[in-house]
Amino acid sequence: MMSGRICFIGLDAPQNAYFLSQVPGAVVAHEMLPKIVVQQGRLLVDASSGFGMTAVSKVVFHGIFEHDHDLIAGLAVWGGPCLPNAKAMMDCRLKLPCLVRALRFSEFAAPARGFASAGATYFAESNHVAKWGDWHCGENKQEFSGDWQADESSIVEPFLAGGAVRVVVIGDQF
Repeated sequence: MMSGRICFIGLDAPQNAYFLSQVPGAVVAHEMLPKIVVQQGRLLVDASSGFGMTAVSKVVFHGIFEHDHDLIAGLAVWGGPCLPNAKAMMDCRLKLPCLVRALRFSEFAAPARGFASAGATYFAESNHVAKWGDWHCGENKQEFSGDWQADESSIVEPFLAGGAVRVVVIGDQF
């Protein structure tokens, strides 16, 4: 039988300390990605002691890590209670496919986005921004006008001054 243990992944030490003091029952907390095993419907994670693995019944996953897609896929294979939902995280973890899905539902799909394959040159008459890679915010962006050569496959958008609002629909229902 699986324990009632909750696993927190990706929270900082002060956040983990807070939840350890607030959540009744056993908690396993990992600031970074733990090793996991899914076996016979059970999820095992690195034990807090650092020795062996322990069964958990629920997972709270916070943050985006450079190499987290495999762990998220493992959580989806497990299929147990995970916040946010692991299958939905798989659908949204890779930025370009997530954007394509979100544009189907968004009221904010305009102005139209462009795309440039690695090595292709994109010409823009006005200021545009190119975005590449799988980081959803802050990284891998370049503002340009005129000719711009993509080093990686990139989404290209007109540059809009001001703040950003993110609207994401996860799954096929909204």
